[in-house]
Amino acid sequence: MKNLFVLFVLVFLTIFFTHFKSYGGEIFIDELNGTTYGNAFGITYVETPNGKGALFRKEKESRIQFELDTFIPREGTIELVMNIELGYNYSNYVLSESTTGAPIFNTYGPDVFWPGGSLLAVYSNGDIIFSTITNKYDSDNRHVTKASGTDFKFNEWHSVGISYGSQGQYIMLDGQLVASEPNNNLQLDVGGDHSSQTGIPTIGEYASVFWENNQNEGGFEGIIDRLRVSDIQKDWFLSHSQDSTAINEREALIELFNQTNGNSWNNNNYWLGDPGTECTWYGIICDDSNYVKAIHLFNNNLNGTIPNSIKNLKHLQSLLLHGNLLIGSIPKEILQIETLESITLNDNNFSNNIISLMNQTIQDELNKPKKIDIKDAIYALQVVSGQYNIVNEPLITNTLGMTFTLIPSGTFIMGSPENEIGHESDEKQYTVTISKPFYIQTTEVTQEQWVSVMENNPSYFSSCGNNCPVENISWDDIQTFLSKLNAMGDGHYSLPTEAQWEYAARAGSTTSLPNGELIETGCAIDPQLSNIAWYCGNSESKTHPVAQKQPNAWGLYDIPGNVWEWCQDWYDNYPSTSVIDPVGPLSGSQRVIRDCGYDSNAVYCRSANRVRNYPDVKSKFFGIRLLKEL
Repeated sequence: MKNLFVLFVLVFLTIFFTHFKSYGGEIFIDELNGTTYGNAFGITYVETPNGKGALFRKEKESRIQFELDTFIPREGTIELVMNIELGYNYSNYVLSESTTGAPIFNTYGPDVFWPGGSLLAVYSNGDIIFSTITNKYDSDNRHVTKASGTDFKFNEWHSVGISYGSQGQYIMLDGQLVASEPNNNLQLDVGGDHSSQTGIPTIGEYASVFWENNQNEGGFEGIIDRLRVSDIQKDWFLSHSQDSTAINEREALIELFNQTNGNSWNNNNYWLGDPGTECTWYGIICDDSNYVKAIHLFNNNLNGTIPNSIKNLKHLQSLLLHGNLLIGSIPKEILQIETLESITLNDNNFSNNIISLMNQTIQDELNKPKKIDIKDAIYALQVVSGQYNIVNEPLITNTLGMTFTLIPSGTFIMGSPENEIGHESDEKQYTVTISKPFYIQTTEVTQEQWVSVMENNPSYFSSCGNNCPVENISWDDIQTFLSKLNAMGDGHYSLPTEAQWEYAARAGSTTSLPNGELIETGCAIDPQLSNIAWYCGNSESKTHPVAQKQPNAWGLYDIPGNVWEWCQDWYDNYPSTSVIDPVGPLSGSQRVIRDCGYDSNAVYCRSANRVRNYPDVKSKFFGIRLLKEL
C-alpha cells in the first residue's frame, strides 16, 4: 500500500510538472475557451476569430482571480491576447465609463497598498503602463514602466506582455518590446487591509473587490482570448506569436468585404468557408501559415472607401484591382504593410470625384495594365486620394549617379518620449506636418560624387573607395558643393531640414530606430541596429561603402550609421506647438547634425537624436545626404 501511495505521488508530480512546466519557465497557457485555471466570476465564454475567449462585463461583475505563488509568480512573465472595448474608472466615489483607459490586471488589496502591489493598464492613445508600489500605504510612490503612443487600440486584437522582477520591468506589444525599465526591479506582491495581505492577482478589476459587493473601483469590458504565465523573466511566447495578427487579419477581411461596397460584392468575390477558421475565400490567396498574402478584386462596385484596417494584413504582398468602379479611395495606411511588394491597377473605372483630381494623362496611365512596385504605390495612392495631380517618378537618378526616392507628405511626431532609452531634454515631442512631398537621396553622398563636382577628395578614409561616403567636410564646404551642383542645371539641390530628415528617417515608424526598439546603448551588438547601421559595435572604427546594410521602409540606406549628416537648420530647442514645414530658427551659432557615425555608441543612432556643431568645423565623422526639390 505504501508503494502504491509513493507511485501515485510520483505520477501526480510528473503530470503536474509536465503540464505546468512544459518548456522554459512556463507555468500554464490558459486558452479561456470554457474553463480557466483561476477562479472566475461573471465570465461568459464567447466565440472569437481564434476560437473562444472570456467576455468581461460590468453588469456581471466579471473577474478572474489567481493565487499568488501557485499560478502567478512573484518574478516572471505574464502575457494576454485581448480585445478591450472600454474601461471603468473610480474617482470621488463615482464609477465612470472610459473610452480612453482601462485597468487590466492588478494585485492590489481592499484598502492598503503594499510594496509589490501592481497594476497593468492600457489606454486608447496607445499608452501601456505597468506600475509597482514601492512603499507601504503610499499609492503615489511606485515604479512605473510606460510605453507611450504604441499601436495599441481599443476594439482591436493585441497581444500584451509584461515582465517583472529582479531584471527590471518590460512591456511587449504584438511581438515588439515597447518599454523597458531595468531599474524597476521589485518582485510582485499583493495588498491587503491594515493587518494582513489579502489581495489576489486579478484580471478584470482594479483592486480585488471592485465589482464584488458593488464597490465598483474600476475595470474593463472586453475579451481576453488567451493568458500565459511563466516564472522566467522576458520569457515571451504569446507576445511573439502571430495570434493577434491572425485575428486582426480575419477581422480586416470581414470589414473589407462588408464595408467597401455596402454588402453588395459582385459574385466574382465571395468567401467559401468560415472566415474565422479557414482561408477559403475566392479572390484571397494565403501562405502556408494561412496568412493573407494576396487580394485580387475583380469587377466589383467599390462604393465605399477601402477601410483603414487593411493595414492589419501584415503579410500582404500583392493587391490587384481589376475592372472595378472605384468610388472611394485606397487608404495610405496600406503602406504600413512592410511585406507589400506590388499594387496592380488594371482597367479600373474611377468615379468623377476621383477623376476630377487627376489630369487625363494620369487617368490613361492608371488604366493601363501595369505592375506597380512599392515606390510606385506611394505615388499611385497619392494620386488616387487627390494629394496632387502632377506626375512625379517615385525613384530618379541624376547624371552623377545620385539616386533619390520620393517621400510623401504627411504628419508625424518629432522627437522622443521621455521614457525612450537615451532620451535627451532637447528631444521634446511635438507634431510636425510636411505639407509637400520631396526627393531625398537614398544614400549618403559618395566620395566619387563629391569629386565629380569639387574635383578633390577631402575624406579621411579616402582608401575606403569611390562608393564610400564622403566625410571630413564642414557645413560651409557643403554650401560651395551645392552651388556648383545646382549650376550644372540638373535640378535644385539642398540639405534637408531637420524635420525632413527625421520624417524620412522614421519612414512611418514611432520606435527609437526605424526598424524597432533599441536595446543596447554602447558598442554591444544590438539585434535591430546592427541590421541597418554601421556603428561602433560592428564598423571596426572605419566607414564602409554605402547601401551595404538594410534600408528603412522608404528605401533609405545608412540612416542611421556610417557618417553623421549635416542638416540645413540652425540648432535650437523645439517649439511647444504644432508646426507645418519647420525650418528652424532664423539665426544661430551652430548647425544641426543628425544620424550617427561609424564610431558612435548605439544610443546616438536613435531617430530622434540631435547634435550640433559650428558650420566651419570639418570632421571625419561628418558627411552629407541631399534633398532634391520637385
